[in-house]
Amino acid sequence: MRVLVTTSDKYMHLLRGFVHLFNKYWGTNTKALICHYSDLPFTPTPNFETFKIGDQELYPFKKWSDGLIKVLESIDDEVFVLMLEDYWINRMVNAEMIMDLYAYMKSRDDLLKIDLMNDRLYAGGMRDYASLGYIDLIISDPNSAYHMSLMTGLWRRDNMLKVLIPNESAHEIETIGTTRVREQHSDLIVLGTRQAPLRHAVDIVRSLKVDEVNLKSLHKHDADEIKGLGFI
Repeated sequence: MRVLVTTSDKYMHLLRGFVHLFNKYWGTNTKALICHYSDLPFTPTPNFETFKIGDQELYPFKKWSDGLIKVLESIDDEVFVLMLEDYWINRMVNAEMIMDLYAYMKSRDDLLKIDLMNDRLYAGGMRDYASLGYIDLIISDPNSAYHMSLMTGLWRRDNMLKVLIPNESAHEIETIGTTRVREQHSDLIVLGTRQAPLRHAVDIVRSLKVDEVNLKSLHKHDADEIKGLGFI
């Protein structure tokens, strides 16, 4: 299993902190692929490979989906985890649970996403779906918001490619894409868990102010560590 990490030139400065906390809380045995535009300004640890999407100017804000589509069409991972570069992990990851969910997703061609955070837990109409050993799987009402949330989750590549279209920003994927799933791909299922095997900060950068890094969602010792290492 690999973790795809998307970034852009404006946010690439966040990758050092991302990689550091990723390795600290998920481990250096977890394989990841950084999907970027301009060359990275540093060499990440060996568990991180890189994939250059192309020139950033060809993939502006409104073409975020085009870059992601190119990545998905260039890899052969049947199931993967998708993260953004400002999703700084802030607690130990339950890697065993994620691997169980990964195996389950590979066995189900009707699944679109399994949320690894807690999006589905607080979505409208949430109900229990099934048990997977000690894991409680949940599902929310398809009419609820953010079924295409880009918060960290497992995705089936073939099904994600079915619902993505060109010329959408990341936010439009989450909003317009959710409506598209409901109206055109109602056979695809989005699940979550009660346990939330992964937690990360969601506001490292606020309101597109790329030079203002907010560390309040991190534990103090992690924030101090990030500052001490010169990552911000």
